[in-house]
Amino acid sequence: MAFDAHKNFAYSTIATAPAPATTGTSLVVQASDGTKFPTVPFNATIWPSGTNPTTANAEIVRVTAIAGDTFTITRIQEGTSARTVIVGDQIAATITVKSLTDIEAGGIGIAAQAANDLIYASSATQLARIASAASSVLVTSAGSVPSLSTTLPGVRLTPRLTSIVSNATPTINTDNTDVANITALATAITSMTTNLSGTPLNSQRLTVKIKDDGTARAITWGASFRATSYALPTTTVVATVLVCEFIYNITDAVWDLAFTTADGVTASTSKSTLSTSFEATGRFVDLSSGGSFAVGTTGLSLNTTATSGRHGGGDWTVMSVSDGVVLGSPIFSCVLNCSTIGTDMQVYVGLGSVTAAAGVLTFTPNHIGFKITRVASGAISLYGTQGDGVTESASSALTTVAAGDTIELLLDVTGSTNTKYYWRKNGGSRSTATTVSTNMPTASSQMIRFLLGNDTAATDNTMVVFGATYSR
Repeated sequence: MAFDAHKNFAYSTIATAPAPATTGTSLVVQASDGTKFPTVPFNATIWPSGTNPTTANAEIVRVTAIAGDTFTITRIQEGTSARTVIVGDQIAATITVKSLTDIEAGGIGIAAQAANDLIYASSATQLARIASAASSVLVTSAGSVPSLSTTLPGVRLTPRLTSIVSNATPTINTDNTDVANITALATAITSMTTNLSGTPLNSQRLTVKIKDDGTARAITWGASFRATSYALPTTTVVATVLVCEFIYNITDAVWDLAFTTADGVTASTSKSTLSTSFEATGRFVDLSSGGSFAVGTTGLSLNTTATSGRHGGGDWTVMSVSDGVVLGSPIFSCVLNCSTIGTDMQVYVGLGSVTAAAGVLTFTPNHIGFKITRVASGAISLYGTQGDGVTESASSALTTVAAGDTIELLLDVTGSTNTKYYWRKNGGSRSTATTVSTNMPTASSQMIRFLLGNDTAATDNTMVVFGATYSR
């Protein structure tokens, strides 16, 4: 609503009284005093000279026009009675009941009643006050805050919640949603973007919570959402709440993933780490056949002996859960020394169930790891290797290997998507990632396996693993 204008010291006395004195609608103030008064319309009070205004002697009029020093007025405003206005009476634009009720009816904030108060109009006629430790902030009667440039310690803001039950294209309006809670999801989400609407502010936050109906459901986010150092989740986790928090990037017009959790646990940063320097035998199982698997203070030693068809190796038992060591985005690393290399050999270090029989290693079982191979005195090469129980996928040769080389190996698994393989030889620079995404394992044992075989050649091979680390 429009409010009357105001001026300080808007005061004069009557030079020409209205005629008739009790009903006339025009009067003249003292010369040049017309400029002291605010822009019309406004209410003014007229009362006798030498006294204070009272209900018995004063009249409130509405000034509707000013021409020089001549005022056009409407009489008997705000419940007052007509006065016989005479020359010499006082006139002023005073604070009246209308001035205050206009403010209340407009539902706008007013100045704080006391230091550090937040003042707002909770209805058209009522002012409410909330104490806070911050400077005063104006809030409209509709509950909106045009602009907040101060913090509000002690004031709790209730997030705006949108509840959605199982929808392939959830409807989310970011103008009225802070948290979108999707429950009992019984279908794949084909797009989180299709029914996304609103005009978000820069750095506005949006939390998306998704829980399936007991069956994992695929999630496609669409162009309005962007991965950061966190990957956008592509599926729900059965019987858990997937929580993703996004921050709006107004420059790129996209919601950036700030973090992702399951039941409040940050999946990408919450890991357990196990390590070993092979100092004790109790955590290892010997799988050797004709060769040897020796655990001691100098590390894990694998040997084939100089008799063909033999292998040395064993398992580091690190888990007892059903999904084993391959699944769940693990990271594995170890340091391998190639002490002695014969004319024919195979080495495997890594996760899962690579098997060995008569010195021959089989790489089709579910596994992710590194292998070193040499056939008939040929090249000795390092590879990344992974298998899904049917087929092996191996990287191209990562590097060549010679007797005496020490190689640091690290693999980083991204769910069921891919594996990144890294290596460093003899203290040199670490390699860039070599990524393999085919034939990712679908099941796993609870073991980390170390194997060395010599197939059909009667030559001696020795490998020493100085240390290993598993993180998940």
